[in-house]
Amino acid sequence: MTTLQERMQELVRDTGWTVGEISTKAEVSHSAVSQWLNGETQSLKIEPAVLLERYTGFSALWLAKGKGKKKVDAGGANDAPEFAGRAKQARFVPVVGTAKMGDDGYYEEISSVVGRETDTSR
Repeated sequence: MTTLQERMQELVRDTGWTVGEISTKAEVSHSAVSQWLNGETQSLKIEPAVLLERYTGFSALWLAKGKGKKKVDAGGANDAPEFAGRAKQARFVPVVGTAKMGDDGYYEEISSVVGRETDTSR
């Protein structure tokens, strides 16, 4: 099993990133990254590990604990489930109608696209 220091040094070798680039991607301070790289810190929280996985392809579990596969499958960072508070990207979902639930658990009211009248004469 490798140490956090060894895993982080491998990430730097693979990406060519500086301490500043890693801290920006992982959303941590420069000093935190420096401590990972010089061995002062022996643990990595899951939040920065997940962020680094998304940018590098190195598995968050491998980065944080040294367990499991080193790299996620091709495109794995994009296919991974989203974590609360960390959306991969903004998504727009069209509103096609509304529904109102009644007290009895059944739909009380259903309407078509909001703001658009349905013309049934055509």
